[in-house]
Amino acid sequence: MFSRLPGALVACLLLLLTLGCKPKDEVRVSTVPRASEPREPLDAEVVASRLDHTLAAMVPQGERAWFFKLAGPAKAIDQHREAFFDFLATVTLAEDATETPTWKIPDSWQEQPASNMRVATLVISNEQGPLEIAVSWLPLSGKWENFVVPNVNRWLGQLKEPPLDEETIFKLTKQVELQNGTATVIELGSVG
Repeated sequence: MFSRLPGALVACLLLLLTLGCKPKDEVRVSTVPRASEPREPLDAEVVASRLDHTLAAMVPQGERAWFFKLAGPAKAIDQHREAFFDFLATVTLAEDATETPTWKIPDSWQEQPASNMRVATLVISNEQGPLEIAVSWLPLSGKWENFVVPNVNRWLGQLKEPPLDEETIFKLTKQVELQNGTATVIELGSVG
């Protein structure tokens, strides 16, 4: 056993000598020409103007829920947000939930008749192109929370955004009084 020790010791010494003979690692600096020009800095306003936004009001009435949904570029929604809330304040629910609510619109808006899933389309003139408030309804049953959450997440899907949980959604909503009802309003935006 002792006779093998000097051989192992020699092997270890040779290994240490081999490792010690490597050249030292050095940091080398070199200059290479740029493959492309640097990008312009991002303009936050320009980026925000390209993002989509949805401003929606949900109004429960008996076995129906009415929807008033304005969607478009963020900048356009910013310009018409106050008018949207002013419009909501004029909405009056009919005594019979199967009848369409009534409302008043500014002279600059146009109302188009029912089509497909909409009971009305309200067209708003805008610099970047017209915006539409889609007025529609869906059957309502069960708890209001169980109705609001899937609809908000459906709109998030349209914006290509991930769904939110119930607690987060209700932190983002606010209640707006109508002529004879209450709307749950939420504003959603795409991150881009």
